[in-house]
Amino acid sequence: MEQHRRRSEDSGSSSTLNFSSFKPTHLALANRGLVSPFRHGNLILHGTKYQGDVNSKSYRSQRYQMLDEENCSLWITGIPPSITYTDMFSVITTGAVFALYLIPPNEDHPLQGAKLVFMNPEAAAAFMASDITLNGKPIWKRYNRNGTPRNTNTYSRVLMIEGPAQIMRLQYWMSYFQQYCLFSLETVLAFPGPILGTVKMEFRFARVDGQAQCCLQAILADPSLKGVVKVYYGKDPCDPSFNGNC
Repeated sequence: MEQHRRRSEDSGSSSTLNFSSFKPTHLALANRGLVSPFRHGNLILHGTKYQGDVNSKSYRSQRYQMLDEENCSLWITGIPPSITYTDMFSVITTGAVFALYLIPPNEDHPLQGAKLVFMNPEAAAAFMASDITLNGKPIWKRYNRNGTPRNTNTYSRVLMIEGPAQIMRLQYWMSYFQQYCLFSLETVLAFPGPILGTVKMEFRFARVDGQAQCCLQAILADPSLKGVVKVYYGKDPCDPSFNGNC
């Protein structure tokens, strides 16, 4: 599972979405051999080894050497190799997360690293001030030199989908999402829907852009799902004010 809105009025982005122009992410297309991998072109960020979508809004919004008090982006090291996205999200309790990316260990670095981007700098500062241990061991945190400013959009990494029980199956949605993006999940929850015979599912993705946002837009743009399912952003459980999505 690690790899693998109501309508537009509830989404910070779908109200301006041109459904006819929606397409899978470049990473998903490249993974299927349909397009060439990204090249960094003229955009240079200091010290980065980023291999994702260098044309994405989130990548291009980064700023070199931001003031810490304005920076939402953190770099974390010392993460035990057995730690999963689920484990990481369980210790993030200071604010809603825009993106979490785990970097697996290699022969030069036996422990994992992570890039963690909050929606606001206050959440990042609170996380920096917290004492976090994983498997009983402390982790090391610092502000990312390629910083990310405050995000004022109303979207979330959490996607809520409601629909008839026969279509609300984990295998169906995993296969559906994989057509449009590469993604990681914290967890997936299922609840009885508001109408008899329906199910509500909560997908907690690792990030907003390229994952939760892409999957929401794919569903909204799919004529075969129009009127069949309802999709909208849920609340992020990493936010201290979280009290459930049901």
